[in-house]
Amino acid sequence: MKTKLIKDLDPNIKSSWNDSLFITFDIDWAHDSVIDYCHDYFSKRNLKTTWYTTHFSSKVQELSCDSNIEIGIHPNFNDLLYSDKTVLDSVGIINDLLDLFPESSTVRSHSLTMSERLLETFASLKLFRISNLFLPFDRFSKASPFNLWHDTVMIPHCYQDNISLKMSHDLVELDTNTSGLKVLLIHPIHFFLNTPSLEYYESCRPYFKDPKKLKEKRFKGNGIFSRVDLFLKYLYE
Repeated sequence: MKTKLIKDLDPNIKSSWNDSLFITFDIDWAHDSVIDYCHDYFSKRNLKTTWYTTHFSSKVQELSCDSNIEIGIHPNFNDLLYSDKTVLDSVGIINDLLDLFPESSTVRSHSLTMSERLLETFASLKLFRISNLFLPFDRFSKASPFNLWHDTVMIPHCYQDNISLKMSHDLVELDTNTSGLKVLLIHPIHFFLNTPSLEYYESCRPYFKDPKKLKEKRFKGNGIFSRVDLFLKYLYE
């Protein structure tokens, strides 16, 4: 099973996405050391990955120079919904990221925030590949990408690491022999920490900008890293 980039996918050509694996990351303001750990793991295995970015850094710039990586944007609209502190509207939030990554053509909102009006906004800014839909693989075994209006394409993902901790949704149970779109959503912080539970993740939050301390907090049992690692070893080793 080949790994591919989101930009390689054409919903009208089944061979462009069926029997393929799309590995994606929501960076979520992760420290460069956390991003580097993930990048190193996947680049050593020559696996293609798409990274939805929240910010610019030297490490994110390095990612953008890797031919096995596609850069998308990961705008955060939560303050528009849950806070009065925002100074930008949705267009401003998106444009701030597009100013940093002007070649991006794919978007996934933080918290998967989506609406009809946001879809119109994405299209107006030439973000035609939208990955804001979670369809768990054990509920929707044969999901596929689909066209909407304005040439936009909705690209559902079948696995999401933080949600898997809420649903007991284990990646190793994903049947790669069945047809259907297979997009994985991984957060670098969960991969780095080997997060075993959301409670454990929250307990580590004070150390997110302290690489040395964060490394000490890596969970040594069964967690997100160990499950993803087992799944990928089964496929590629």
